[in-house]
Amino acid sequence: MEEKNVFKINLSTILLLISLIVIVIMGCYIYKLYNEKQKSESQVALLTNQIMYLEDSIVQENIIIKSDSSTSVDKQDSDKSIDPNNYNFKLDSKNKYIVTTDYRWLTMMNDGGSNTNIYYQIDLDNNIVSQISEVYKANLSGTSNKTKNVSYTKKINNSISQEIKSLLNEVLSSEDKNEPKNYNSFVIETLNVEKDIYNTNTIKSLKELLKKIDELE
Repeated sequence: MEEKNVFKINLSTILLLISLIVIVIMGCYIYKLYNEKQKSESQVALLTNQIMYLEDSIVQENIIIKSDSSTSVDKQDSDKSIDPNNYNFKLDSKNKYIVTTDYRWLTMMNDGGSNTNIYYQIDLDNNIVSQISEVYKANLSGTSNKTKNVSYTKKINNSISQEIKSLLNEVLSSEDKNEPKNYNSFVIETLNVEKDIYNTNTIKSLKELLKKIDELE
């Protein structure tokens, strides 16, 4: 009887040990699966972040490329020179002006009857400015020879265009102080008005504006 009890106890012990071993093995296996799952989730999160970063980088690069391309196109349009031979200027709009400088008088005093006339054709409808020089050469026979040269024809931006328009309209609408001894007058022509400018301060403002236009690329 005792032998049977001992055998049962031993069998129970063996089964218990086997169960413990199985439990330990299953626990280790489950723990391993859990760790692998955590590792996989971390890798997925890392890859997701990298993908999002790459997508953002691509979007930013496309924005920069488009911006540079747009700037380049705008710059090309801005820098695109206009063929003076194909550009016919007419005072047919309130936004077109001719500004004649005082250079004619300076050259005439130094060269007798010959003189150089410099004027600016300003088309604010199309934001185009031309500087033109006309050289008059007096001959001994009493006749004169006139040569016309286009120094440049170029586009201007809206900011400069507004600055030009503001100053010219201000000059045209204000009363000019006539200074009879000032022979270096400026002349402004529009569609309806031609005005001689004698005031030295006004001429100074015009010269500064025209110099700014000359220096534009």
